[in-house]
Order: sequence, then structure tokens, then C-alpha cells
Amino acid sequence: MKLLRFLESGEIRRVGETEPFRVDVRVICATNRDLRQMVKDDDFREDLFFRVNTFEVRLPALRDRRQDIPDLARHSWPAPRAGPSSKSRIF
Repeated sequence: MKLLRFLESGEIRRVGETEPFRVDVRVICATNRDLRQMVKDDDFREDLFFRVNTFEVRLPALRDRRQDIPDLARHSWPAPRAGPSSKSRIF
């Protein structure tokens, strides 16, 4: 498994290249599934779980914290520019 090999060694090999090189990155993983249970059921690799589960943050679902939506929207989308030449786009 290439992801596990990368997490263990910190090295990657680009497509078409023969020599791996070292990279310094941080990997953030997110899921809405119970990975511990998936490991028990043999639906997720235990060695990969061990590598990605070094620091766990549990957040309640956004549907349970609707009051956060306006702040998240303001953070995610810039305010529209004022002026006659500016165009607002609605997604």
C-alpha cells in the first residue's frame, strides 16, 4: 500500500521516476465512519489505522451546531467587492 509506505518512510516517487525523494508534510485525515470498528471487522487495515490515528479530534456534526454556519460561510467566501464593475457570483 503506497500511502502506508509513504507514512512510514516519508518518501515518495513521482510517476516515471526511479529514485524516491524525502518530503516533509503533515497529513490530515477525516472520516465520518468508526475506523476502530472497521479495523475489528477487517474492513480497514490495522497498520494504516495505527499510522493515521496519532491525534484525534472529534467534532459534532454541523447539523448539530447550526449557529456556526454564518461564521463558516464568512470565512470560506470573501465579501463581494463594491463598485460598478464588480460582479457577484452565486454558487
